[in-house]
Amino acid sequence: MEVLELEIRVLGGKTVVEKFDSETKVADLLKTIAVHKPTDPFDAGSFKVVFNGRQLPLKSTLRASKVFPGAKLFLLPNFGDDGSSPELDLVFIVDTTGSMGSYIKEVQANIISIADSLVALESARINFALVGYKDVGDHNALQVFAFSPDLKEMKKEVDRMTPSGGGDAPEMMASGFLKATELQFRSTATKIAVLITDAPPHGIENSGDNHPNGDPNCPDLLSLVRKLGGMGVRLFSIGCEPSISSYPRSKCFMKWAATRCKGRYVSLLTSSILSSVILSGCREEINKDKLKKVIEEEISNIKDDGITIESEAQLLDELVARITSRKMSTVKMEFNFNEPQFDEEALFDKLETLAAVKNAIGSPVNKTAQKGNSSEKATCVTVSVTRHHIQEALQELHG
Repeated sequence: MEVLELEIRVLGGKTVVEKFDSETKVADLLKTIAVHKPTDPFDAGSFKVVFNGRQLPLKSTLRASKVFPGAKLFLLPNFGDDGSSPELDLVFIVDTTGSMGSYIKEVQANIISIADSLVALESARINFALVGYKDVGDHNALQVFAFSPDLKEMKKEVDRMTPSGGGDAPEMMASGFLKATELQFRSTATKIAVLITDAPPHGIENSGDNHPNGDPNCPDLLSLVRKLGGMGVRLFSIGCEPSISSYPRSKCFMKWAATRCKGRYVSLLTSSILSSVILSGCREEINKDKLKKVIEEEISNIKDDGITIESEAQLLDELVARITSRKMSTVKMEFNFNEPQFDEEALFDKLETLAAVKNAIGSPVNKTAQKGNSSEKATCVTVSVTRHHIQEALQELHG
């Protein structure tokens, strides 16, 4: 009987390596490694097993067809059997023109590890989608993969992305956003879109644009961003340097779009930390939504307790007292590269169309300096929930 070496990662603990028979029962495996659990109150029977992003039932058998030397097997507290595991709908909106090769390879190389990490660290039930866009007239200018929990199929679709095409400098970004708004997001999921590009959209720059009025047969780009935000989708705009800085109007737009959709703009000088940015951003947003659910529960409890709330300030004080007493923690994304700041961002909220902004914007000036790529780093840190976290979440709940 073949003996396989598995990498075992225990949530909150160190990685340990053990040898197990290919017919080892999951329950027996859990008991075997119980000694490696640091300080957790769960017994072996209360764990679930996730293998390469898929949950295995406790009574299943690990067979050679499922596991192999060096396979990653994550053991997690069984929080999700009652449906309480967080849901994540994650769509990549990717510029797949010729200059984007290194970023496309980074997504292709790390899509599985991103999924595994989100399952391991957040017990997330993930649906992936992909929208790839090129330029008007390019072969296969749009590539769309609808939301699916099937990570294997998603990996196949991601691997199909080929950096090619791109005529003039701008690309079909608006068409990519249109396809993203047409996807079916789950109502209860944390909804995240990750835009990755080094080029402007059609319709904003003053020169070098073969389609100065925007993508043909496509709604206005600003309306699409507003629609995406109205759907509750958080947008992470990733501007690939140094190219994107050659287009300050577009960089300003991408920053505004991320802010409008309650996400974040990130300038990257290297593709090597792209997966860290995606993972950290997803974890932060999942934890924000977890806190919102706690707030909603506590608001219901306040009503049940017969407490009269006469102002937002009183509600906040009551929520802070209740939630901080739980000693709750949350996750925060930390990155040591600077987010750009433009005074001209306000124009995108003030004016209705991209054409109107184009006529009014001039040449935006980034008010923050970008650091060198040697300092680029994105990580997640666990912090205690504070009044600031609760206030921010309450404001989002109330619109």
